Amino acid sequence: MNRMRRYTALALAVLFLLLPLASCGKKNEKAVGACGDYEILYEEVRYEVLTYRHKHPDCTEEELRAAVEQAIRERYAVAVLCAQYVPASSMDSDVLIERSENDIENLISSLGGKSDYKQYLKEMYATEHLFELLMILALMQQDLESTVFRQTELEHAEALLNWWREGNCVQATKLIFADRQAADAARALIDGTTPLESLLAQDAFATATVEPSTYYFRDLRGTPEETLALTLDGVGSATFVAESDGEAYFFVCEKENDYDVLVYQAPSALSIYRENRISEMITAAASELSLTWYDTLDERLSDIG
Repeated sequence: MNRMRRYTALALAVLFLLLPLASCGKKNEKAVGACGDYEILYEEVRYEVLTYRHKHPDCTEEELRAAVEQAIRERYAVAVLCAQYVPASSMDSDVLIERSENDIENLISSLGGKSDYKQYLKEMYATEHLFELLMILALMQQDLESTVFRQTELEHAEALLNWWREGNCVQATKLIFADRQAADAARALIDGTTPLESLLAQDAFATATVEPSTYYFRDLRGTPEETLALTLDGVGSATFVAESDGEAYFFVCEKENDYDVLVYQAPSALSIYRENRISEMITAAASELSLTWYDTLDERLSDIG
């Protein structure tokens, strides 16, 4: 059952997250442009246009054009990055082709058979040929991740947990005040070793909002709150006061990290870390890719309707 779920999840990731394409017959096999060294198929443009218009029915032609071109650049950035980091992992690799064929066969079995598979592709607007290509590209991204994160804190969950132990996560309580003056006064008392409960019992601070103690992890979300919380230095320490949306706040460290609990959070956090880092790499690589249309993109947009 777990294996069947994995193949289904991989297929969905291909279609919805990584490299979604559409189909409308042999016309789709025609190359209509090039992105770097890779040809762009008509069906790629068609899918991006229809999907974006569905999500943004009031979009302008300029917004639509920009969205289509960005999506295509990011698609082929995966292949470009693999050529840089994992040369053996390419679209014409016999090993990857065999891996993708095996995954597709297992997906067919999990769906109930070939006819159900064809219906599945029809509902997802994908031809068999294009789906095979997309599976290969999804596997290329997996190989890219494995190579990029090898021997780093993101190689596996245990490595991430060890990195957290080195001071890259903290359990913190957030105190929010209506104005900066109250926040500064409370922060000064914390510096004077006033216990948090005693502080909040004082009338001057009784209206403060206290968010429950939670974990913050370095570079996981990239938020100002996360960055501020990671400046804490042990139990009893407090950060400086920051302001946002008309409120003032700071963090207090009341408890030591419980790594027995963090063991269970590491796998999901690892997935988020890796997704964020790979996404940043793809975006950067996409910005360097040239994009050429054999006809004008406006003609293609008009043709799609």
